[in-house]
Amino acid sequence: MATPAVTGLPAGLPGIGNPARLAGWIAGHGGGHLGDLLAARLIPGGRSNLTYRLDLAAGSLVLRRPPLGHALPTAHDMSREYRVLSALNGTAVPVPAPLAHCADADIIGAPFFLMQYVEGAALRTRRDGAQLTAGQAGQLSAELAAMLARIHDVDPAAVGLAGFGRPDGYLGRQLARWQRQWELSATRDLPGYEALAERLAAGLPTSTEGTRRATRTSPAGMSRASATTWPSAASSWPSHWRASTRGT
Repeated sequence: MATPAVTGLPAGLPGIGNPARLAGWIAGHGGGHLGDLLAARLIPGGRSNLTYRLDLAAGSLVLRRPPLGHALPTAHDMSREYRVLSALNGTAVPVPAPLAHCADADIIGAPFFLMQYVEGAALRTRRDGAQLTAGQAGQLSAELAAMLARIHDVDPAAVGLAGFGRPDGYLGRQLARWQRQWELSATRDLPGYEALAERLAAGLPTSTEGTRRATRTSPAGMSRASATTWPSAASSWPSHWRASTRGT
């Protein structure tokens, strides 16, 4: 196989230190038919892991990797996101097709995974939302609700996610994890923090009812939705649905 060429990439793109090495890895892991890597850009708007659009000669991919710098323990696990995406591929939940997961940090400086690029316009602000008509906004909201319902209809064991999460005690574990992360990353005192943590701990439910999945969703169109990223995927409490929308 010929070594894929790399053209049009900005020098020193943060998070992708060696585009040629990445292009070679893609060619050897299911992306050889897409040809040369022509361009790459960071997709803005994320609050956690970094998302890039990769344009190749015969199509586009999305690359997901942890944020730059130090990652807190148990955070930004690319293998968990890729596992959920792969499990839901082919179900009634519309997800972009996963391509490959790379655990080798030497390729771009961190583990990452690749998936199909889904066309769509990101709706992140009130100004973005103002571009929709009332009918479009209603249709997009209905699509989002329908997609969440399809997610909750999935039997985790049937799609290979048995044991993926522990529903009982989920909120307690999350609160303890957030406290540890704050202690590891805090740069200043936060008045009221300890009182808030105690109040939250005192009011936590002790168990869950059924299996739920916390997600971020990205509808790729008003009549078709695609859940694209899963940074907080877990078997969890129903109220912990999280969603950001992408629509055209």
